[in-house]
Amino acid sequence: MVYLSFFSEITLARQKKIINGGHAFVGTRGLNDHGQHWRERYALFQKYGDRIISEVLEEHVRFVPSLHPPRIDSPEKRLPTRRVSSDIEPIDIKRAVNEISGIEAIEIAKAYTCERPEPAFVKGPVTSDIMNDFRRERSVWPISVYKISDVEIHGPWFNAGIILVSQGHRFRIDEIYQPAGEQPQDICLEKSLYELQFENKRFLEINEDCVLLATNGHNIYGHWLVDFLPKIYLLDYIGIDLSKIKFLMPSDVGHWAVDLMNLVGIKKENLIIYDQNEIVPLCRSLFVPTLLRMSGRTSPLFLNATEFINKRIDKNIQTKSDVSNTFLYFDREQEFTWRKIDGHDKIIKLFNDLNFHIVRPEKLSISEQIRLVRGAKVIAGQHGSALHSTIFCQDPVFAVVLHENRRNWFAGLQAGIGEYLGHQTGYIFGETSSHENIFSTRFEASDIRMGVDFARMA
Repeated sequence: MVYLSFFSEITLARQKKIINGGHAFVGTRGLNDHGQHWRERYALFQKYGDRIISEVLEEHVRFVPSLHPPRIDSPEKRLPTRRVSSDIEPIDIKRAVNEISGIEAIEIAKAYTCERPEPAFVKGPVTSDIMNDFRRERSVWPISVYKISDVEIHGPWFNAGIILVSQGHRFRIDEIYQPAGEQPQDICLEKSLYELQFENKRFLEINEDCVLLATNGHNIYGHWLVDFLPKIYLLDYIGIDLSKIKFLMPSDVGHWAVDLMNLVGIKKENLIIYDQNEIVPLCRSLFVPTLLRMSGRTSPLFLNATEFINKRIDKNIQTKSDVSNTFLYFDREQEFTWRKIDGHDKIIKLFNDLNFHIVRPEKLSISEQIRLVRGAKVIAGQHGSALHSTIFCQDPVFAVVLHENRRNWFAGLQAGIGEYLGHQTGYIFGETSSHENIFSTRFEASDIRMGVDFARMA
């Protein structure tokens, strides 16, 4: 009874949080790219009512790992009182390397710009504007590993990402997936400092060398596959002993994040798990590897990184491929999602008739998912996290991507993943409509059949 009462109280609190979060962005101007997390859940609450609250809470409980005290050598301390965030000067990390002591940069690859390859095929009612969105993705950031001394870590948050503060400066590091806009970060930092002043947060001093991997999107599976795990390769490349160094891990990631780290040989005892809503780590020596991709493009080093990751996985689990299922369709839960397929059941039947094995990845362990894709020749599904598991494929694979038809939504990340891995990627667009921030896309069976036929003959 005590547990049920406690669960009910949390449910009510979660309901209030979703409603308030949704209200905060209703009718706002100039913040269209922010608050998507709250907009999505508020739209679902408006449509489904209280039952979505329990679903959100159960999902949170299911995917949050059990919290253990962070493994550190030094005790927690209180942060000194600060005034306001305007006292902290934002500074670009490249300038900081030259002007501030205690900051180093190891450059691994320079930035470059080039035309990207066209998709293997494009089917459906796609417009030239949408294809121009794809072709506009021409640049790749420089790749580096930064080492920063005596740095505070605020976050990560869903939109604002990580904020690094040291010696009276806040560092701008676009290459670790921080947004370009200043206002959201300013707001988050000011709130964090306010909570520290009134002792609603604690300062955690970490004297061991540690690594910052997770930034924006840290609680989304696909970001770990494409953004965070590949950074481990950069650490090995510059000679860091991966068996000894510690890795920071925000506590609200799914259990799969801990599982993924374990699969690539990073044991749980080397993770410093902290609640970013209550803790601000202060790291005496922090390594910050940058991304190997920018929006829809990846660096040529992405191939080296995925090969490195897969070799480490092979040492930890038996990954013999499942050659009985060479054609896979990754299904996506439809009820509580803001991106839906109109006529979902018919699409599943169509792929079943086309001899695809229908898979719900979230019902499988990560090891099972890896074994499944290792022998695949064609993998189809809605664009998103599930399809990013093509990084684990043993041989080049053909990805058939079902995509929404909306301007500014087509960075073509799946094609970017395959660009240097030798994969081919084809896109099938449908007709997308929206209502109360729920987007529904209807795909033509003839487009899907033609796309699958093309993939099979490739």
